[in-house]
Amino acid sequence: MDLSSIIEILGQRPYPPKSNFKAYLEYKTQQEQEIEAIKEQEESEKAEGVKETEEGANKPQEEGEKKAESKDSSQ
Repeated sequence: MDLSSIIEILGQRPYPPKSNFKAYLEYKTQQEQEIEAIKEQEESEKAEGVKETEEGANKPQEEGEKKAESKDSSQ
């Protein structure tokens, strides 16, 4: 359990933290936000990669079907 969990449960402290501890908390919060943003970006890139893979897998199949259709119509 960390301080952010304690604050979430009990609420803010009745007095402000010391300046060096406050700076640490701000840094920690900023770090957590950056990590969350990176995770979201990776998830969106992964989702885009899946779409591209699916589209790529369908293209050769479609091209093969077109070639087969053109051979059938030429005969």
